[in-house]
Amino acid sequence: MSARRAYLLLLLLSAYYFIHWAQEHLAGPEWVRFYAKDLLFIPTLMLAVQGAGMLGGKVFQSGFRQIMLATVYSILVFEVFLPVFSERYAGDWKDALAYATGALCMLSLQFAGSAARRNRRYQSDLNQSAKPLSDGLWQQ
Repeated sequence: MSARRAYLLLLLLSAYYFIHWAQEHLAGPEWVRFYAKDLLFIPTLMLAVQGAGMLGGKVFQSGFRQIMLATVYSILVFEVFLPVFSERYAGDWKDALAYATGALCMLSLQFAGSAARRNRRYQSDLNQSAKPLSDGLWQQ
């Protein structure tokens, strides 16, 4: 896990804790108290899994399939099954929408990062292929 992703994970966990605190103390707008944790859940989960994999010496790259599987699993568990067995949980389509929106944010971050890596690799290849000639001209 890169330092940038580690800082992002720390930021997400801090925001998640702050929202949890606000939810417990009934502070802040209703939509933040009820849906912001769900919005942050999938990106936090995927970055935490990547970090745990790095601790174990494995490289885990979350792609479309992994993010969608985590999203569907989270919606089924937290919005379908747990409300049946516990009064503490409430199945809400807005929560499911928040999980899906968080997954879309994670996908956009993931694919924007991979596009930037491809662009840097392409620029690096271009710079290595251009060699100066003895008279100061460039050869491709």
